[in-house]
Amino acid sequence: MVHANIGLSQFHILPNQPVSQRLDGEIGLFYPSLDEFEAHLVSRAYPYVSTLCSSWHRAVPSTIRAWDFANATSKYDHLQVTCPNGNTFQCFQSPLDYCDVVGAIGAQPGQRALGVGMPYIKILVRPGVAAGIARFYETFLGVACVVTSTDAQAVVCVVDCGATQRLVFEQVQDEAQLRPYDGHHICIYIAEFEAAYSRLHGRHLTWNNPLFEDRCDTWQNTQTHQQFRIRSIVDPESGTVLLELEHEIRPVDHSRCPLFANSNHHSVD
Repeated sequence: MVHANIGLSQFHILPNQPVSQRLDGEIGLFYPSLDEFEAHLVSRAYPYVSTLCSSWHRAVPSTIRAWDFANATSKYDHLQVTCPNGNTFQCFQSPLDYCDVVGAIGAQPGQRALGVGMPYIKILVRPGVAAGIARFYETFLGVACVVTSTDAQAVVCVVDCGATQRLVFEQVQDEAQLRPYDGHHICIYIAEFEAAYSRLHGRHLTWNNPLFEDRCDTWQNTQTHQQFRIRSIVDPESGTVLLELEHEIRPVDHSRCPLFANSNHHSVD
């Protein structure tokens, strides 16, 4: 497996798989200089699409707190890059304070990438589910969410993942636009690990992925593996399944958590 760093985040890539996974949405990436990244793409003859949104060249907010996660592609200059598997990456110039903020929070071991962070992952979902998704994250994981409309009048659920990152779930107009879920997953680190496990397991929402050895049938299993998984995102009020998206959920004191607050943190090589 290849671990590709991008700021505090990583891509875990398994080469030579029979089926390539593709996120139904987009992944946002930050670069210190979008001009330099564009020159890098040109030097390698890698195709991209450039979109200018700001009234002056490469205008960015001074702080990550002011960055508009839900409307990023309509507000900020960006380069759209598509990987060989068809995944869409929206590449932006980072806010002026971003590298300092991230540098104070933590770091991944290993070599640094050209990019400095993954500000958001946007996942497309069917009409009418954004409010239920917000209730799921608030009820089971204890995180703040906002349900709002974008500049393009799409309804979104924005999940607060800390000072520098968001999960964005954007409703499409027609469910037929969506691709079937192919098993891709995200990994998150949370502070209230045991409480979240208890709430999710109590609703029979914890899940064992047969592709991996870790199990979460009991709290003892979960402690042994220092993680648990879920796959179904449900409305806690109705129990209706809103979407399928595997989450690998770990405590912030997990040995692979990149935050400096983690007593088991591995320093950067």
